[in-house]
Amino acid sequence: MPKTLTSLLLLVLLCPHQSLHGQVSLAPQVPTTGTFKIEHSFELSQLIVLDDIDYKTTQQQTKTTLHKVREPNADGHVTITETVEQLKNSTRLPGNIRFAYDSTASKAEVPLFDAICEATITTQLDQSGNIFDLTIDSTFAILPEETQKLVFSELDPKTVKKRRQQVLSQYHIAPVRIGESWDQVISIPLSHNSQFLFKTTHTYSNTTEHPKTKNTLHQVTVNFHEGAFTRDTETFAEGDPMTIVEATKTYWFDSHHGRIFKSSVNLSLTGDITFKMKQVKTTAHLTLDLKRSWEIP
Repeated sequence: MPKTLTSLLLLVLLCPHQSLHGQVSLAPQVPTTGTFKIEHSFELSQLIVLDDIDYKTTQQQTKTTLHKVREPNADGHVTITETVEQLKNSTRLPGNIRFAYDSTASKAEVPLFDAICEATITTQLDQSGNIFDLTIDSTFAILPEETQKLVFSELDPKTVKKRRQQVLSQYHIAPVRIGESWDQVISIPLSHNSQFLFKTTHTYSNTTEHPKTKNTLHQVTVNFHEGAFTRDTETFAEGDPMTIVEATKTYWFDSHHGRIFKSSVNLSLTGDITFKMKQVKTTAHLTLDLKRSWEIP
């Protein structure tokens, strides 16, 4: 049976960079020393039809993470430690298997989510803002094999580093003015080295005020044109084409703190996907609805 598709929410930190003539750089930079939280929200509804059998998965999750940025070391590298303060999850798997998790309540342990809650992710950024090193202190190595498969994309250091660096590299480097657009292929990671790739157009559309600090926020809207489901190192052309029923993405860049203040994406997709099951290539029909957002409170 196909494994539950999971997503990985990736942190992007940016530093202020505003050029002359109203241009703003939205590219990721090295963060400044300090502590902040991020509130995450995720909803998934997935239906896989294989050999005329329906496999339905739903998931709702909220999470609060704490990020501590240290002073640069002798090489100019900045270290960020990331821990989970709160995690709530409600999941229904094929076969009507249900479970719920609340890290703030006294309930039965769920090794899958205990491992995520107890993990510490340490990221070291070089002077260019790229990931120099990433380690994860967790119980991943002692988890049962089946549980490891479910949290692999969350707790395997090589996978997390690769995906986070991939997201950092997708942001636009050149300064832009309001109304300017640029084309980009972006990735939304899934489980087990699979991902959605999308051909998109990004537009620096507007400015607004931060609701609390009144600092300027720069709004970027993303239009989706084409999508593909890919595995491992497959390119967009090598992937399985997906029909985009609905897709929107918006994020807001805080020019004072130099980072993304808020981001949201809504996806509704359908299409045939191919994968290996027991070493046999199989085709199934996928229908997926996904909502994901995060915000620095």
